[in-house]
Amino acid sequence: DISERKRLQERQARLARHAVLHVEVNAAVGESEKSLRAMLQICAAAVVRHLEAAFARIWLLNEEQKVLELEASAGLYTHLDGEHSRIPLGSFKIGLIAREQQPHLTNTVQADERVSDKDWARREGMISFAGYPLLVEGRTVGVIAMFARQSLELDTIEALESVAPIIAQGVERKRTQDTLRETQRLIQAIFDNSSAVIHVKDLDGHFLLVNRKFEDVVGLRSPEILGKTSFDLFP
Repeated sequence: DISERKRLQERQARLARHAVLHVEVNAAVGESEKSLRAMLQICAAAVVRHLEAAFARIWLLNEEQKVLELEASAGLYTHLDGEHSRIPLGSFKIGLIAREQQPHLTNTVQADERVSDKDWARREGMISFAGYPLLVEGRTVGVIAMFARQSLELDTIEALESVAPIIAQGVERKRTQDTLRETQRLIQAIFDNSSAVIHVKDLDGHFLLVNRKFEDVVGLRSPEILGKTSFDLFP
């Protein structure tokens, strides 16, 4: 009875940590001001902290080069360089997860055929591994993986599985936002540096936007122009 009560208490404690993991991951992917790498680093650190991982890493797929690039690493290893910083699609366990779009789970790392460096696993006391593809509408955007020095309980595996799609959607959203910002920056640069006189008005004739050439021609700066009409400027 005491053993069963202890197992129940341990499970409840794990579930509480898993709930906090969800909160932290959702908060990280919803933070629009953070860079993509900073967002992923927060997620990797949360996995280490709340799933008792020895270390956790996140790779993103470079579609053009067909290579998984390491973007976040927390726990035992925090460097982003080294032999596993760029993994060809289909190579090693991470590349296979990305290509097959299937998770890989094991509580026998030191005997797992997909673990190439078993001496390292024995030396570091690694027992378990869990890796999930980051998928968006059937398309691989990356892989999240963790190693642990203890066997993974089913609820821990389920917790990692449940945050993988949240992170994948966060990556897709962040990339879309970055592309939109770059497009807006380019359009603004073209607008500002055009040799043509350009302005935008609303239906009542108030100036909403003017470029530098317009400012030069009328001899006024934007704060003196915007919100006014041509009749206000040239009575």
